[in-house]
Amino acid sequence: MNDINLKQIIEQFPDCITNGAKLKAILLDTYPEISKAIVNTLVIMANSGIAKEIQDSENITELDKSRWHQKLEDEGFSEKVICSCLNMVFIAFGLNGACISNDEKLVVESSVSIQTKRALPPSNLSDFEIKDGVLVKYKGNSSVVVIPDGVISIGYAFKDCRSLTSVTIPNSVTSIGKWAFWGCSGLTSVTIGNGVTYIMSYAFKDCRSLTSVTIGNGVTHIMSYAFKDCRSLTSVTIPNSVTSIGEWAFWGCSGLTSVTIGNGVTYIGNNAFSDCSGLKSIYYTGNFAGWCGIEGLVNITSSPRTLYIGGKKLEGDLVIPDSVTSIGSFAFHNCSGLTSVTIGNSVTCIDDYAFEGCSGIANMVIPDRVTCIGSKSFMGCRKLKNVVIPNSVTYIGNWAFCDCSDLSKIIFNGTIEKWNNINKEIDYLKNTAIKAIYCSDGIIHV
Repeated sequence: MNDINLKQIIEQFPDCITNGAKLKAILLDTYPEISKAIVNTLVIMANSGIAKEIQDSENITELDKSRWHQKLEDEGFSEKVICSCLNMVFIAFGLNGACISNDEKLVVESSVSIQTKRALPPSNLSDFEIKDGVLVKYKGNSSVVVIPDGVISIGYAFKDCRSLTSVTIPNSVTSIGKWAFWGCSGLTSVTIGNGVTYIMSYAFKDCRSLTSVTIGNGVTHIMSYAFKDCRSLTSVTIPNSVTSIGEWAFWGCSGLTSVTIGNGVTYIGNNAFSDCSGLKSIYYTGNFAGWCGIEGLVNITSSPRTLYIGGKKLEGDLVIPDSVTSIGSFAFHNCSGLTSVTIGNSVTCIDDYAFEGCSGIANMVIPDRVTCIGSKSFMGCRKLKNVVIPNSVTYIGNWAFCDCSDLSKIIFNGTIEKWNNINKEIDYLKNTAIKAIYCSDGIIHV
């Protein structure tokens, strides 16, 4: 462990301090023999915001260390590994401090004095109004809150608790209810226990100081508006247990730069990541078939970004397998590194914005079963020269090939009559070099 130069890694790749997926890849590549427990702990520290909080700290207190320790302990890591990783991060940022494992000091620097480990103090039970296992109201005024073990649901309990800075949710909690933390403008970090299955609508809406959230491995649904306008959130990891992300769930999270989406997600609601103006990287832990199979990839981002699928940066040649039946909206939006795409024979619909901004693609063959080419689906594919469209197509949406400035040839595998019967929306060939459509029985001059 002492041979790991975390400081050098962070200096070379400063964004990995909040990007666990990238940090993991770098660690495994640089130190192939590294302990899996160390890697996993450091990844959690990056994704949860602990590492960034340490980086930004001018004075680390015992309460800080206890709080970080408790977060990692709730993830199931051993005390010795936790202390080793905390100390490793301290060293990386040139900070003084030490953690204790079984009363034995793990040395950070020779100048560090022995500290006594203290557990995070429990919150006063009288501060909580609990009815039948539901936390109905928080009546205290502490900035750091540990919800009592045994609470099974959090109701309309912390709305507008603006002095709240940190909350730890135990594994006994199975649901975070509507408006639970709405307007907690001072809340900076949240750890959601593995027992939670639902994060309900508006649960953390307008928590504008929230910089880190750890979503437990039991969460299956993130409902609509759950993290709306959490503008300080810089990265979020959606675990594999999550199957759906509701509409507008992360709307207005303008500080969000990276998102990791687990391979269990099958649905992303309308505008789930709309107005995330800083979003640059999306990491999807599954494969191409899984990504294409997600229903409603709508407004993942409105800005350029890099897509990583299964740990691989999406660039070069993309082969979409026959198991995929549709390509969702924004599925490969702005993947400018793509140079060629082969679409599987089972695809029936290419949805809106699917390949918009893929400026490196030169040729496109649309397979025979496709019936729908959505609005702006290939808009801005500036190097696209030739497109083959099958006679199965019945609809071409608005601006489908708009701004494909090099597009000079469309081959339609059907008759002139069939082409004329396709429902084609306005300006589907705007700003292209198309002069004619080549049909099986003749040419249509445009």
